[in-house]
Amino acid sequence: MGVVSFSPELAEGEVLTAVYRTEVQAESPEAPCLGNVNEPTAEAGFLCVYRAGNFGSLEKQDENAAFYGFESPEGLTGKVGRTGALVLFRTKEFKEETVTAKEKEEAEHIKKQSELSAGGSWAAGTVAGQQTGTWSASLDVKGEEEIKYAK
Repeated sequence: MGVVSFSPELAEGEVLTAVYRTEVQAESPEAPCLGNVNEPTAEAGFLCVYRAGNFGSLEKQDENAAFYGFESPEGLTGKVGRTGALVLFRTKEFKEETVTAKEKEEAEHIKKQSELSAGGSWAAGTVAGQQTGTWSASLDVKGEEEIKYAK
């Protein structure tokens, strides 16, 4: 997971809508994220998270993992908190909810190894003005096949 921290905190009652820009999307500014990785910009009321493309952390190098969503530091899914936001990545096999017994069993066993190394920049259009920063995240989950061979 990546971390976005605001300083100063958002104003009481201020709400930002979070937008994730993939490595390819980050190359072409588009409202509400009118900047890029090197010069992040967000329109008022938005948090724009830009994924960079650096050797060793290229999106095409992600293995069985991808961007999942945002969460506030307080644990609210899809929300931005007053102090910042968490940028979440998950294995592609992860399922938020399981319905049947078979789905539950499958959800408990990650079959493929998952690896991801990501980073970039962010911008927040707040009432206090534009805030910017950088973020990074990594994910390394051993699948059942790797666990068997490690024994």
